[in-house]
Amino acid sequence: MGNRARNTSLTTTSALPISAIFWATILLFGACTWSATVQAADNLEIKISGIDDELLKNVNAFLSIAQENKAVAKKLPDRKVQDLHRRATGEIKQALQPFGYYQPIIDASLEKKTNTWKARYKINKGPPTRIRKVEIRLTGEGRNEPSIREALKSVKIAVGQRLRQQKYTILKHNLQEAAYVIGYLDAKYSRSQILVNPDKQRAEIYLILDTGHRYYFGDITIDQDIFNPSFVDKFVQIKYGDPFESDRLIDLQFALTDSDYFSHVELQAPHDKAQKKYIPVSIKTEPKKPQKYRISGGFGTDTGPRVGLGVLFRRVTRTGHQFRTDLEVSQITLRLGSQYKIPIGNIASEYLDFTATAERAIIADATSLQKTIGSSLNQDWLGGRRRLSLDFRNEQFTFGKNKQFSFDKSDAQTANLLIPGIIYSRQVADDPLFTRTGYSVSLDLHGAAEPALSSTSFLQTHLSGQGVLPWAKRGRLLLRADYGATATTDFDKLPPSQRFYAGGARSVRGYAFRTLSPENEDGNDIGGRFLLVGSVEADYLLIGDFGAAVFFDAGDATLDPSFSLKRGVGGGLRYRSPVGMIRFDVAHPLDSDDAFRIHFSIGPDI
Repeated sequence: MGNRARNTSLTTTSALPISAIFWATILLFGACTWSATVQAADNLEIKISGIDDELLKNVNAFLSIAQENKAVAKKLPDRKVQDLHRRATGEIKQALQPFGYYQPIIDASLEKKTNTWKARYKINKGPPTRIRKVEIRLTGEGRNEPSIREALKSVKIAVGQRLRQQKYTILKHNLQEAAYVIGYLDAKYSRSQILVNPDKQRAEIYLILDTGHRYYFGDITIDQDIFNPSFVDKFVQIKYGDPFESDRLIDLQFALTDSDYFSHVELQAPHDKAQKKYIPVSIKTEPKKPQKYRISGGFGTDTGPRVGLGVLFRRVTRTGHQFRTDLEVSQITLRLGSQYKIPIGNIASEYLDFTATAERAIIADATSLQKTIGSSLNQDWLGGRRRLSLDFRNEQFTFGKNKQFSFDKSDAQTANLLIPGIIYSRQVADDPLFTRTGYSVSLDLHGAAEPALSSTSFLQTHLSGQGVLPWAKRGRLLLRADYGATATTDFDKLPPSQRFYAGGARSVRGYAFRTLSPENEDGNDIGGRFLLVGSVEADYLLIGDFGAAVFFDAGDATLDPSFSLKRGVGGGLRYRSPVGMIRFDVAHPLDSDDAFRIHFSIGPDI
């Protein structure tokens, strides 16, 4: 049978079974959409008239003859059709009662014409049953709790309204859930009834919740033997005697799971084991393997084919220190990096790290050899993340269109930079992999001073933001903007890694990666002091996880703050994958003689 809002009241004054009403509401919301005329079996046609919208949906869900007609592709036996039709009037009455209609007038007919049964149901839903009396109140220790009082206002039920059983059910669920979430685990209804007098079209509603006593957190024990207990205890942000809240337990479980130390985390907090309203919490864990090895590969139009190798040592010490090293190879980058990570503060998300990297990179028309050592402090801050860093970088670079990793060091410039910096980032998204509503912002501020172990002085800021808005049922509007600015005493001494470039799959499509840039006298792209990029895109999932998109991009990198924006338009295909959106774009530059450019990228949208 199809999903339907079941009527659970009696046709005389009576109390409604609470569990039945709850499921009636759930089934109502899941009821399938039907048209007024339905024909599926070869020899049966059904027409329902006089009602529409939610009433029609629920009648179709209740009608056995409609459900049977939907399920059977061939002919129904005559006797079966006649039997189903005899049940229809009673089923229609049941289907209308959850909406407050107890006295419908139903004109039902069944006749056979040219080997086809024609079932007709003309429905006059009759007078609505209205609420004559409402008593909804809270008792017990938690009756004045703000969150429970807020739940009390979540659904409005008032005298004079038409009786709608699902409103009663939703309110009942919301109240009990609100009480449970903040520790009133024994909350129960001392009275929960809908009384209906169908002859007088009157109903009375009684909903009285006794919250009972509040529970509190007792002792919390974590079963593990790979770390010092004092280290693992830092994951627990709950103190003995705190009011019991189920959300805080969920947060604790996520913190342990996301730490990358444990493969399985199981929490138990049985309130029947509570002692004087204090609930003990026990946590069982299973550790992950001490090492994690990584082999990766991919392709992007900006980077070409790429491969990666890496190893992570998850627990160097019994206080959670980690060490990792990674090798990344692509057509434009050869990078070897290591990181030593020390959990601090809120150890679920905050840490101090020490890093060392060596990288050969082709940056537009420059070839760069970078060697960097540094440290950073990564913390939660103002609803987002803050990274305070200090790096020392030695970078040798030269400009030329050879597109090779090697270069003549005798012709190369050398930059030594001691770079303090701060990065603030924040992301809010309903789904991090396929965002329908959300945004992200990032502000990077860093620089160097010539007197402080640096060969040149500069100060650079880079602000970027992305936003996603829903449109229609399966569409999205994606907005993106980047702005960067550099103040420097001598731009020629600034290495390519500290210059701005535009163009590419995540910049101005229609132009090759990092080709929007000022040029030197030899025609080489040398990067800019300023950056401005903006993008507007609309995508839509057409079938399942497959969709399409159209977009407009504009941007440029320049030596001065007066921009001459390069524009690109295009469209592409989209596939929503488990690792984020896969994008295949064909873009046409509006300020170039090139016909089009293909871009391919994978990953989240913000």
